[in-house]
Amino acid sequence: QDPVREFDFAVINLAVDLRDGIRLCHLVDVLGGVCGETSALTDASFPATARVAKKRNVERALSLAVSLGVVGLRSVCPDEIVDGSLEKTSLVLYHLQMHFQAPLLLGEWVTVTTETEVWRERRVAQITRGDVCKTFWKNTMASGAGTGATREDVDEELVAEALFNEELADARLSSSYEEAGDDSETVSVVQQCETKLLRWSRAVVSTFGAEVTNLSSDFASGAVLCLLIHAYAPELVHLREITRVDATSLGCLSIDAHAAGCVKRNFDVAKRACLVMPRGDELAKVPFDEIDATTCADGVSKHVVVSFLVVLRHRLLGLKQQHAAARVVQQTWLKRRRVRFEVEEHEPSVWAFRVQVAATRVLQKFCRGFLGRRVARERAAGIVTCQTLRRGFVARHLLRTAIDAATTIAKHARGMSARFEWIDIRFATLVAQTHCRGAFFRRKFLWLKDVTTKLQQLRRASVTRNAFLEYRTQSRAATKIASNFKTWCCRWDFLSLRDAAVVCQRRVRASRKTK
Repeated sequence: QDPVREFDFAVINLAVDLRDGIRLCHLVDVLGGVCGETSALTDASFPATARVAKKRNVERALSLAVSLGVVGLRSVCPDEIVDGSLEKTSLVLYHLQMHFQAPLLLGEWVTVTTETEVWRERRVAQITRGDVCKTFWKNTMASGAGTGATREDVDEELVAEALFNEELADARLSSSYEEAGDDSETVSVVQQCETKLLRWSRAVVSTFGAEVTNLSSDFASGAVLCLLIHAYAPELVHLREITRVDATSLGCLSIDAHAAGCVKRNFDVAKRACLVMPRGDELAKVPFDEIDATTCADGVSKHVVVSFLVVLRHRLLGLKQQHAAARVVQQTWLKRRRVRFEVEEHEPSVWAFRVQVAATRVLQKFCRGFLGRRVARERAAGIVTCQTLRRGFVARHLLRTAIDAATTIAKHARGMSARFEWIDIRFATLVAQTHCRGAFFRRKFLWLKDVTTKLQQLRRASVTRNAFLEYRTQSRAATKIASNFKTWCCRWDFLSLRDAAVVCQRRVRASRKTK
């Protein structure tokens, strides 16, 4: 068995799961309806663990998509997809979606153009009637007082100028999007879808006094989405629920809280309306919200808006068709019922008159009962309201008295506790100061004692050293004197012995001479 058949094609992270190119090849094959030897998955490297194999798979998928007519993928570098660039991966998926799926959801180009022209004719009719500049009720999109104008009040020059500006704006949108393509000779399917959606959005919302010039910043406030839903399903979104927001205050970090709240309310209304549509669980997850609108400098992404508008328009047209079918069924049923009860051949006129009288009596009876019950409910509601107000006044008075008493008690309790705490703190401070002073003076006394002891030791050592030096000096002098005295005595004895010896020698010599 081919190992590709056992491959898990589930995608969890766009920037990671499409790097190997295998899932991208399979996506191009499925969207383009390519199978067999010409499919990209047949020639793909599996498993794609090395970078060279991943790049080869991505190149194979992109080349097949370009050969199928997706001209917007010519400038995409396969290395960026392999590196996990979320921006380029989203761009590839956007072009694949808009080339293969958007034409199926939008329908034929003639149908889209016809739908747009119908809405433009409504706007032209409004301008012709003199409704050039709409007035709004407060800060909502609902029409305010004095929006209508009589035939005599219509300014022909102003109407002609408005019609010219309308045609000029529509032509400018068409030309600007057609000239923005990569291929100057032919306009790609993606550019055609963007142009059709932009002209359709502008034609729809212009009938309600709004303006759309692009597919990014003009959708940041959420009001355009609500107007598109209201145009096809007025029962889902009311014009008074749509809040007008200044477009210049969006896309900056200094947006005030009021504008941010208005944007959030618009998106909440749009999400609620999308949730109740057929298969609304897919549309309820609007891919952009008030966070993107209030933090991004360029507004929401054009690719995200266009992808959402394709699905939204498909759902709105389906809802419009359902409403048209329901109206046809209701008109047919009413017509057959009218024929059954009013034509002479089916029922006698007397019986029909009696039935009408009985029905009138029943209706009058139910109407009187309904009015009586409503009056009774209003009276009961008034009594309950008065009782509620009285009880509320008494309860508020009691609550205010209890709050004042509790506040006074709490104030006195806080004062007493603060005084007790202050006394305890003062006593503790005195004790701490006493201990600190005692410790300070003890340390100082011990320091002085140590210094005094050292000074005494130094003094005693100095006195002892001086006495020792004096004694040593005296001892040395006495020793020197004794040594000199002993020397003198020895010399004296020597001299005495020498003199005695000389005398003896003389006597001996003298005695020898006499003999």
